[in-house]
Amino acid sequence: MTLVGLVACAAVAHAPAAARGAGGTPVAAATIPNGGARFWFDPAVPLGAPPATALVNDNGSPRILVPRHYADFRRTLAGQLSSWAADPRLSLNPNFVAALLAKESGFDPRATSAVPANGIAQMTHIADADLRIIAREAPQFRWMLPEVEGWPRLPAVHDSAATKAKTDALLASGAVSGTNEYLFEPALALRASMFWLRILATIWMEDQWPGQHGALARDKLGKGGRLPEEELLALVTVSYNQGHPYVADLVTKYGRGWRDHLNEESGDYLERIVAYTEIFQRAR
Repeated sequence: MTLVGLVACAAVAHAPAAARGAGGTPVAAATIPNGGARFWFDPAVPLGAPPATALVNDNGSPRILVPRHYADFRRTLAGQLSSWAADPRLSLNPNFVAALLAKESGFDPRATSAVPANGIAQMTHIADADLRIIAREAPQFRWMLPEVEGWPRLPAVHDSAATKAKTDALLASGAVSGTNEYLFEPALALRASMFWLRILATIWMEDQWPGQHGALARDKLGKGGRLPEEELLALVTVSYNQGHPYVADLVTKYGRGWRDHLNEESGDYLERIVAYTEIFQRAR
């Protein structure tokens, strides 16, 4: 699930006035082995269309429990995902984003979890709050603000007292839907998750906010230079799952061996995201 975290409001307020693009320049494609999972957009690697049966859990069970959800994604969201992914302000591999949706929700737009996290991308109210703060305060992400602020939010879903049981009851009664809560509107939830992924990438690539992890990553993982793309993919993926402070603690303690010390959930999460990304990339 998406345990995010937690860019401090006060720290974000001190983001430098000069933006450096949208958080850095993607690394060259040559850093990725042939067929390996990519993080950045590459026009030569469009969104693939594997069958739902190709996406399985670690034990071989189906990842997509309701094939209709995947069919709806292909019909209504795949084109938007491809278009948004190509936006140079995001520049995300659409196959990576699709892999994340598969792992998070099996493409179920009404998915809920105990975190609580909601919707097709399993965003939390904490992620939503951080997203709005960063879009407002960080110059290179301010273009996101008109969209983010305009999305419908239901207080009962975003309240700190929200639980899976309460949200499930609201969904069942019709009191919450995609019309009054963007987390349950698939296109908006997808858009939000892409914004959040791009922000997480910047947190790991640059020193945009005091206490963030660009210097740490360069020192421990990049030999003082730019991070390899596959390393950035792992950092962002686990940050989406467990929060970037958790990942930063592992990198601080173990350096390049940080992935060997993931908890069971995060280890499976990263393995599945990489596997699904490669499956999507091959199916074109």
